[in-house]
Amino acid sequence: MKRCLTIFIMICLITNVFLTSCSSQKEERDTLSYSENEVKMPESVDAVFDIKQIGNKTVRIVGLNESGTIGTVWDSVDEGRSWTQISTFTRNIKINKTKGITTEIAGYLSPKGQIFCVISEWQERNDSNHKETYYIVENERIKKININLARVEGGDNGVYNAEFANDGSLIIQDGFGQMYKVNQRTGKVQFTFLSEQMMDIFNPFSLYEDCIYIHR
Repeated sequence: MKRCLTIFIMICLITNVFLTSCSSQKEERDTLSYSENEVKMPESVDAVFDIKQIGNKTVRIVGLNESGTIGTVWDSVDEGRSWTQISTFTRNIKINKTKGITTEIAGYLSPKGQIFCVISEWQERNDSNHKETYYIVENERIKKININLARVEGGDNGVYNAEFANDGSLIIQDGFGQMYKVNQRTGKVQFTFLSEQMMDIFNPFSLYEDCIYIHR
């Protein structure tokens, strides 16, 4: 499961113009520097799971409470100086509170406002015995979807990371590093990306237009 972001930092790039001299001639060059400011999270948020830019001015976060079982969505239009809660995306999702069962929630944001929600459950002291449930949440309306990831020798499989593609489908990285394109309406795996370079859980990825970039 992707580790939650516990520190939210806003980095702004500033273009500086400076003069250098060489052989008594002056030359103007543009360089980039940056300012770094820690942004305070909403009081009820103990960890930020995902961050997206919505439109030109809005920063949206998926926030989790201390127990990690309540997920909320917040917007800021002033670079994190203030936050407005817009939804509790776990409101209509049943969370297993059985003694001896550990539950973890992950939420992945779409630039259009949807959330891909992953509910992971496993027995305490038995990490290999777990199950995952998947939902698409939009305006607090939920739809459960069934996603059948490939069974991999050596253990159960599950979602490690996910992003929404431009066409609305999901690009999912499983617990063994394999990547899939999934129809978010049906949960059907439309395409499996076969590459040995991807088979590494420690290689995160990002999307830009129709390209997938693997961070190595």
